Amino acid sequence: MSEILSILPLLLVPVVALLFLNLRLSRRLRYPHNLLDIDQRRGFASLLFRTFRSHYDVILDGAIALVLAIALSGLQPLMPRPAVIIDGSRTMLAGYPGQRALDRALQRCLTEPLLASARHYLLVFDPHSRRSRLRSIDPLLRSLAPASVPRGSPSSAPSEATLEATAALADRLLHSYSFFLPDYEALADIRALSRGEVTFVTDHLRFRAQGFRVEETGASPHLAAYPTALRYDRSAQSWLVTLAEEGPGIPLLVSGWDDKASRFVRLDSARYAIESFPGGRRVRLAAPGLYLLSLIAPGGEVDVDLPVSLPPRTRIVGASGPFSERMLSVFPLLERGDHAEVMLVDGLGSVPSGTRAIRTVISTRDGSQLLDPALSGGALIPAGFQEGVDFSLGPSSRADADLVLAYDTLLRGGQSGYAESLPAGSTSLVPAGSAFLAGVGTKFVPLLGSPGRYFTLPAEGAVAIPPPTGARALWFLPLAALAIAKLALWRRFSGKKLFRAE
Repeated sequence: MSEILSILPLLLVPVVALLFLNLRLSRRLRYPHNLLDIDQRRGFASLLFRTFRSHYDVILDGAIALVLAIALSGLQPLMPRPAVIIDGSRTMLAGYPGQRALDRALQRCLTEPLLASARHYLLVFDPHSRRSRLRSIDPLLRSLAPASVPRGSPSSAPSEATLEATAALADRLLHSYSFFLPDYEALADIRALSRGEVTFVTDHLRFRAQGFRVEETGASPHLAAYPTALRYDRSAQSWLVTLAEEGPGIPLLVSGWDDKASRFVRLDSARYAIESFPGGRRVRLAAPGLYLLSLIAPGGEVDVDLPVSLPPRTRIVGASGPFSERMLSVFPLLERGDHAEVMLVDGLGSVPSGTRAIRTVISTRDGSQLLDPALSGGALIPAGFQEGVDFSLGPSSRADADLVLAYDTLLRGGQSGYAESLPAGSTSLVPAGSAFLAGVGTKFVPLLGSPGRYFTLPAEGAVAIPPPTGARALWFLPLAALAIAKLALWRRFSGKKLFRAE
């Protein structure tokens, strides 16, 4: 309403100007009143008709200005049905049945009047098309017995029937769709399905929302794990996978990829070792290859499966730029060659095709831009991250004696052991527990997603849903009706024709 009131005075300026000119330039005609017939109309009705007949064009111009102001403000002429989108991330499944974020989201869709009257969708990742899609779940919601689950009835606590029904519905969704790595940019696809107000229901908002509402159910206490380092331990001559973990200590099983069977096979416990430390565990393996780390959740919860790829020990490396050259000189045992698999690069310099670049930007601004690698097992956890850059180093970070450990992690495998997003050139996806392997050529790349898909981290970036397209075009109908009425009244009162016959 405030936008309409701010636009309307501007549109009324030409209307008032024309009215002023009409009154200022009009001439008064003097004539004997006895020559006119006595009008049978009397009183207030006669006054209103004479006033409308004299100023109908100004009144209709004012009405047109009002319609234009409403259209420009973005107000929709019809009240379309709102839409509710439920987050299809893996963290929505954390917790026990009935307490999961997905269960609580479905409970809100049934009990809150605003959400119950909307169209309901689930944002999920489609492994077949390798993209995120919006799936309607209204048929499943309607399948709930209306007698046991009153739709849209506000209540401080869901009834027992609602809890049972939503838990059963959540299990059906869990087995029907893949709760893994949804692309939140796909939220904009809702405009092809709905022109109403959009509400996104999630456990924890991972971005800044623009153009839609967000309701957070809150994250349940749950177990989470994510690899922070993959490296070769020269002293023990073994490969290490460092896991950051949250939640109770639970069994951890390791499986290896069987090329002949094209699947993961459980390894005997004698073929790997697990070391615990505050905040996580380390898995020590004797050979490189493709592995699946499975955290077996207690009854009712969803397991955490983390596929990782441990590269061979020997890699051909190179460097480009003064700082990168000096950093590479710290690793005399690495093999150098013309066809480097990995290159240390200063800034955003180019690298040969097929070569992985580890980019470093030297900053004059100081700050805690790098977590102590000794505490994170060599993991690179930067603050103030610059897109396309692996290291953004201020004076204090360059002076850190443990900085070399972070470079050692990336040079010897680092984050190349898995992908956070769908790698380019992938042609297929193979399930790996609750995660996937992306087929790229003849190799499989573990697909995990970012740590924010497992842990509750601060929001980064923004996601926008555009306003409904075509909503303003519907205001053409009342504008056309007012224009036609103005022309019809002009012809009626003036007796003139719109078009003269030649």
